[in-house]
Amino acid sequence: MRVVLLTYHFLPRIGGVELATHSLALALWKAGVELTVVAPQRTPHLPVPYRIVPLRRIRGLPRWGAAWWTLWQLWRRERFQVLHAQMLYPAGADAAAFARWIGVPLVLSAQGADILTYEPLRYGLRLKRSNARRIARALRRAGALTYHSVEMARELAREAAPHTPMLLFLPNGTWTEHFRGYDRQQLRRDYGLQPTELVFITVARNSPIKGIDILLQAARRLAERIPHGWRLWVMGRGMERLRAELPDVPVELLGEMPTESTPEGMPLHPPTEMVRRLLAADVFVAPALSGGFELACAEAAAAGLPIILARTNGASDMVRLYGAGVVVPPADPEALAQAMAHMYECPERRLQQRQCALKMAQVLDWNVLARRCCRIYQRLVERAGKQR
Repeated sequence: MRVVLLTYHFLPRIGGVELATHSLALALWKAGVELTVVAPQRTPHLPVPYRIVPLRRIRGLPRWGAAWWTLWQLWRRERFQVLHAQMLYPAGADAAAFARWIGVPLVLSAQGADILTYEPLRYGLRLKRSNARRIARALRRAGALTYHSVEMARELAREAAPHTPMLLFLPNGTWTEHFRGYDRQQLRRDYGLQPTELVFITVARNSPIKGIDILLQAARRLAERIPHGWRLWVMGRGMERLRAELPDVPVELLGEMPTESTPEGMPLHPPTEMVRRLLAADVFVAPALSGGFELACAEAAAAGLPIILARTNGASDMVRLYGAGVVVPPADPEALAQAMAHMYECPERRLQQRQCALKMAQVLDWNVLARRCCRIYQRLVERAGKQR
């Protein structure tokens, strides 16, 4: 099957959408898809097994025009069977118009900010009316839409109405094999942890929508109830800015995740240090106030960590379904502190949730998700064939 994946968020930039796009592309290639990724021209000649075609920028031609020109050249040469766009806007809007023009089946993958909004922080692309119109138009042209959560599916269906595209649950995932072969107790000794010490960990960039300030407030409250026997690791970009605001509690800022490559030079995610930290920890905390399915939540599940997260987090539905953690109200430091205290006080429950998290991770393996994606491609191609 020949598939073209259009994205404006790609390596070498490191971010959730960029890493998820690369991981899905790699898993699709492993599944036997003849995949071409059309990505920004800044993308170097990465040593990846799938094909990358740079999005040529032509002077005087807008981005959508450059995308159309590149896609048209591909279409003329090889008549790809499915066009798949990551992010509803701008890539999804550009892909939708092109797919309608040539009559090829279209898959659109929402990622979070392109469909969900959080008014208190003015978060979400649809808060701008022109974006909202373009996103709704794209949704009404798609043959299939992928979503991370029930809330996301609801918004997609509402914005696509009266059009009824196929909906596919396709969250962001993880490579479960990266978490095998470690001695957890040795890792804890390497990090100087006591046998009975409980470690909470979060991995995120320092952005208001990620709720790190809420987590630090919760840590203060937890310290008032349980002064000793636990610590909090905070890993991610921009965390150094928080050093002056740290509460007088055991919080460690681990800094940005180091970037790594395979021996062949291909980007490696999650990096080894992140894997080691997750495996050495006991509980993952995801205080994000809105968004899609965070990669870090999938990676925490692969490490067997119970997850505490807000109900507005894209991973909350799966955590509930599998019993892999605790879901709390968003922007509520007291509820978050209570959930953390409960984790500390109930080791038996924590162990049960650990097993549930590992089961959840099997569903989130990129190889499993790619097979789900292939099924939707096949259904679209078959339906297109019947309509001819």
